[in-house]
Amino acid sequence: LYFTWRRFLANKAAVVGGIVLLILVLAAIFAPLITKTDPTQQKYLTQALAFPSWEFWFGVDDLGRDFFSRIIYGARVSLTIGFAAAAFSVVIGIPLGALAGYFEGKTDWVIMRIIELFSVVPSLLAALLLGALTKGGFFTIILIAALFGWVNVCLMVRAQVKAFKEKEFVRAAQ
Repeated sequence: LYFTWRRFLANKAAVVGGIVLLILVLAAIFAPLITKTDPTQQKYLTQALAFPSWEFWFGVDDLGRDFFSRIIYGARVSLTIGFAAAAFSVVIGIPLGALAGYFEGKTDWVIMRIIELFSVVPSLLAALLLGALTKGGFFTIILIAALFGWVNVCLMVRAQVKAFKEKEFVRAAQ
């Protein structure tokens, strides 16, 4: 853990990216405390299309809604979708990758054919089609992102399990 932390701190781009992500997560969590209005509230109709200023950091849209408030609350939705889709991808990909790597033969063959099927279909096109067929929505976006995100996790876990099976300490234990 110490070595990993030192290596992370040595990479300046990773530290800056981590700080930006932390700021976004904290802003999304504490959105009601940071923003002064609800993102859908049309409170500033008299100041519609106002440019960024000290009062409105990102300006006001044509319907009198504060852009800053809308962006902060939008970060909540985006981060929730991203983390949920990543979690579902891991939940699907790790067991399938471990099964494919550990039980070779027919199990590996079937899982690899499923992976090829998902790899051949263009994910953006399939996502647009599935979104149109299901009328979209919050959970549909999470489902579609997880449906096409598990493939890389599965391949990585499969490769790691196969590599560990060939290690000397595993052979010695067998």
